[in-house]
Formats: sequence, structure tokens, C-alpha cells
Amino acid sequence: MRTKVTLVLIFLNVVLFYYIFFVHVSFKPVDNVGRILGPGVANIQTLAITDEKQDTLIRIERHGDKWLLTTPIVWPANEFAVRGIINELLYLRPDATFPVENLPNTNQSLADFGLEKPRLTLSFTPAAVPGSPAPAPVVIGIGDSSGVGNRLYILSPDGKQIHVVPRSLAENLTRTLTSIRSDEIFTIPVFEATSLNLEPANGSRIRFRRDNDRWSIEGLSVTQARASKVKTELALTDLRDLRVNSFVPSAESEPIRAALKTPALRITIEGTNRRETLLLGAPVPNAPTVATATPPADGAPPSTEAKPSTLHYAVMESIDSSDTASSGATVFTVYVPDKFFKDTLLNAARELRERQILDLDFSTLSSLTLASPQSPQEIVLQRLEAPAASAWQIVRRSPDRAPEPEPADRAIVEQLISDLAHLSAEDPADNEDHPSSAFIDAPSEAQKEEFGFNRPARTITFTTSGTQTPATVRLLIGTSHDRHTYAKLANQEYIYRVSDEILNQIPVDPLVYRQRLLRELPANITITALKLTDLANDAVLLDTTLP
Repeated sequence: MRTKVTLVLIFLNVVLFYYIFFVHVSFKPVDNVGRILGPGVANIQTLAITDEKQDTLIRIERHGDKWLLTTPIVWPANEFAVRGIINELLYLRPDATFPVENLPNTNQSLADFGLEKPRLTLSFTPAAVPGSPAPAPVVIGIGDSSGVGNRLYILSPDGKQIHVVPRSLAENLTRTLTSIRSDEIFTIPVFEATSLNLEPANGSRIRFRRDNDRWSIEGLSVTQARASKVKTELALTDLRDLRVNSFVPSAESEPIRAALKTPALRITIEGTNRRETLLLGAPVPNAPTVATATPPADGAPPSTEAKPSTLHYAVMESIDSSDTASSGATVFTVYVPDKFFKDTLLNAARELRERQILDLDFSTLSSLTLASPQSPQEIVLQRLEAPAASAWQIVRRSPDRAPEPEPADRAIVEQLISDLAHLSAEDPADNEDHPSSAFIDAPSEAQKEEFGFNRPARTITFTTSGTQTPATVRLLIGTSHDRHTYAKLANQEYIYRVSDEILNQIPVDPLVYRQRLLRELPANITITALKLTDLANDAVLLDTTLP
């Protein structure tokens, strides 16, 4: 039986081998059969479209894997529009073809087909072959409509053939400049961005830098501070949503370009091996303020909140290899939401600052130590490793007594951890005369004493596990002379203004955290009788059977 199966398998392999090498290879597809243009179309390097009727010239060049408009403006091209033109040329096949040399036999000329002086002329240059001379441009003239069906006449690159082709070619080539140029300003995706640099005209440069999944702020009076990941990436998203409104004609752009040497704001986004810089200038005189809606997030309904936006002059440094706006970069206008410009961009050091004080993975928290000058002993809340009725225990520590572990109330401890995890900086109330703000970056020793850090009202020590050496973080909470509350980490200089209620949420009293449940009975136990006895005199206070 096995011999027969083996012979059958050998026979099938022989048949498959014969099919692959003697049948299948003889039916190779021929991609270029019937095509007007050669395979060089797939690797076009330059593309020019001349419209004699409109007296316009659009020139596009390939730069790496991107397309760049070089005439009449220098600006990134719309990749989809350029790909549409190239695909049209790549698959261009004639519905009919006749030689130019036979036209005199029918008393016709190129003028009868609109090809003597074509309205549209397309020229492109293929990529050069290594070791060969640079290829000559390929020129195609586009003439009149054929009058039969949705077709038009074109003249072959060698001038010897007239082809009848679909009219979609002309429709692609007569796209307006607005549809061929990209309206994007920043092209670096948020996930690729590694830094955001903001340099106001009347302020210091602020840099937001990504480190793995965290953002930090550089350029403050302190060495480094944490930035809000959510707010920073939302700001990058808002920058990516900016769109070109219009381009300033060359004749009018020189004074604007000169003014943009000192822009109101210089914005630079750095990504993987590339950077893009926007120089945002003064508002356009007499331009109307418009209301723009925030683009909706994926799956979210459109926003009905309209944001007043002002039209600004701008240039992009990254478009040219030159260094500044004085070297001929294209001047354009862009609407920027007023609140985003004034609050977020010009005050980014405050608006994008991380307000949550603790940057901990609370799932790795192994213990929490609470201390206060008003309490004679500190309290340690420890997470129990082994499964137990309570996941936490209290350990009282005092100089004259040994540690005393007691079960802790899990819900109360977890509420305490939640309050500390959400502890964040708060701006003073608008009607408050106190001069402080949410952040004090470089406090003096006198200020530290004024805010109560010479004798903190609370000292909270967090110990986390998960590494060979347990990590500890100390949080200090102080009360100022005017009874306001501040917080700082022991290893950082800057101080946060926090809610005055936080001290009430962190009592240093072991009875607050103690487990209140005397005994937890199994689920299948039913209480059938109850007896209460006064142990002082053994008197039975209650003895009853329960229904």
C-alpha cells in the first residue's frame, strides 16, 4: 500500500514539474503591448505641463520619494494628484492610431487635430540609466477632442503618430494649481515627532523632547521638567491640521519675506532624520477673522465649537535648502486659531506642562509611608504579597516600640493612593491676590521656608518593586504662611501649588486605615444563633436562635 502511495506522489511531482517549466513559463504577460509610452514612465524624475491658452507652466520634480512643485511656486506637490497623472501616462493606450505622413493624402494637417500648436504640452524626463548619457525629455502634444465619444487627439513623442486616447488624460493635466499642490504645512506624523521647538519673538526658546513614551520641557529656569504627553501630542496634532490658505504673489512677497526674518513665532518639529520649520509672521492686514471647527477624532461626531482664527503670513524653511526666509522661500497665508496661538503656542511652557505631580507606576507600589510633625509615629502601609483577606497592612513605627502590623482596609488605602495619583498643580483662583502660580520653578531658600518645606505638613514616601533595588520617591507637602498648600518632590527643585483639601485626604492616624471587618465568613456559612456575653461578669446579654 505504501509503495502505491509513493508512486502516485512521484507521478504528481513530475506532472507539476513539467507544467512549471514547459507550460507556465511560455505564457509570460507582456505589460507594454499597445502602450503609447515606454517603461520609463514608471520612473519619471521631472514633469512639466504647459497650457498655452491659460499661459501657465507647472513643473514638478521628484526629490527622493517626494514630489516638489518648482514652478510657479516652490512647494510640496499633492502626491495623489501626481500619482494620478503618472498612472494615466503609464497605462495610456490608443483607441486608434494613424501616421502623420498620410495626412496629405486626405487633405488634412496637424492643425485639423489641434496639434500644430497644441493647447497642452506635456514633457517628462525619465531617470538616467547608470553609465548612459542623460535621457532627453519626452514631449507629447495634446490636441482637440475627436468629436466621437469622450476622446481626444495626441501627438506621439517622435511626431510620427496621432493617437486617439481617452479624454481623462486632459482632465488630469488641466488640474488647477490648487489641486496639484499640497495644502499641508507640517507633514511629520505625531508618532514620528521627537521634538517640538517654539521660539517666540519676545521670549526664550522652549523645547519639548520625547524620550520613549514621555515628553519633557527644556529651556525653563530649571534644568528639565515633565511635559504633558496628551497636551503636547494634541498641540502637534493641531499643528498638523494647519492648512495653506493662499500663496502671496512674488511681486508682493519681498517686504513680507523681509519681515519674516524676525517672525512672531518660529515652530520646528523634528522627526526621524528630518525637520520642518514654520516661520509664523504678523496677521494679514484687513483679513477677516473666520471661525474654524476642530476636526473630529476618529469615530467622533463633528465638533460644533467654532474657534475664531486669524490669517497670518508664513514661510516654511524646510521647503528650501536655504537657511532663512530671505532666500526666496514661498510666502503663504494660514489661518491659526487665536486660542491655540496665544494660549498654547505662546504660553507652551505653562499650558503644556505636566500638572500631575507623581510619575509612578502605582501597580508596582509595595509600600507607602506617611509622616507628619504632629504625629509621634509614622505609618507604613504595606502591600501583602500572599493572598489574604486584606491586600494591605498597617505597620506603626515609633522610637520606643516595636513595629505592630495590623490589617488595613483595602478600599480606604486604594482611595488614598488614587487621591495621591491624581494630585496635580492648580492655578490660583482668579479673584485671589496671592502672587503665586501653579509652578514655582526656581524657588529661593526663603520661598521654600515660606511654603512650609522646612517642616513639611506631610512627608509621603513611595516604595516600588519590580526591580532588583526597590525605588523610593518622597513627596513633601507644605503649608504656606497664608494657609495655602504646596507640594514638591524631594529630588526636584520646582514647587507645585495644589488643592488645599489634600491634607484632609492624608490623615496620619492608623485608625483611619485599619480594617473594620472583624471576621469574614465563608459564603456558604449561615448564622443560625447569636449569643452576647459580658466578659466582665459573664452575664448573658442575648441568646437567641435566628430564623
